[in-house]
Amino acid sequence: MADKFSIFEPLLPQPPWTNPWRPDGTYEPDLDTLVALVQVVAGSAQNTGMVAAAADMWAAHELRRAGFNADEVWPRSRQPRVLTGELAALLGPGGLPRALAAEVERRLGGLPRVAPSEARVLGGVYTKQADVLVASWPRGLELLISTKTMLSSYAKNLRNRFEEAYGDAKNLRARFPMAALGFLFLVGADIPPGDFVFACDMLRKLRTETDVYDVASLMVIATSPPGPVTVDLGRVPEDLQVGRFLGELCLRVTQRTPIDHHVQVRERREQTELPVEEGQLDAEETSQPGPSPT
Repeated sequence: MADKFSIFEPLLPQPPWTNPWRPDGTYEPDLDTLVALVQVVAGSAQNTGMVAAAADMWAAHELRRAGFNADEVWPRSRQPRVLTGELAALLGPGGLPRALAAEVERRLGGLPRVAPSEARVLGGVYTKQADVLVASWPRGLELLISTKTMLSSYAKNLRNRFEEAYGDAKNLRARFPMAALGFLFLVGADIPPGDFVFACDMLRKLRTETDVYDVASLMVIATSPPGPVTVDLGRVPEDLQVGRFLGELCLRVTQRTPIDHHVQVRERREQTELPVEEGQLDAEETSQPGPSPT
């Protein structure tokens, strides 16, 4: 059964993805894919949530390009959108027999407690629906991006949106102090100048405290049909650029994990091959014999 993300699946580039990092260490986002995803829903009213869904799929695509395990990035590029990496490995090559794996995967659609259509995260006070995240059983929640869109009614809704964002960050940080948290805000090209500078100021304030967001970003998009969708990076201050946002999130995750975790993220960013494999040091530790009894 199709879900709100199904319309975007044919537009997502398939692996192998191009390395998003330049030799100087800056992150180059795939804006062409964002434009393609938003274009198919550009005529949708904001209350349908489809432009926000396009932003979610794009942000998840960027995290896969960055080198995170594709099955640990939610929403996944195909259904089920939320599936643990361990279960995905069981259903993949080298796991269950092909016919059995296909049958299990077919049944997952009717098991929302095993493979939900959206990720929900328990914070310090309440449960929140998560837009984009990276998580696994052994490491827990490691990265979360809250994507928000506002394409009209700026003066009416802008302050409320930031109040919500501030509360959500406090709630999440209370339970996940080590997670990398980011706030990605998309606004329309018609945003008034006063509201634009207010949004920039508030995004900066959302990252100033240690228990709120690590990074925040602003994107300006034109979505009014019949014209093409465009992304205007020129209006956005350097410290709020989306490439810097994505690169900083990846850096925070690698800073907070051992060298044998997220090896591919590290290798793509550093453009070199590391002499360790994913989980290698953990495996060596668990394989060591315990102390001899005295």
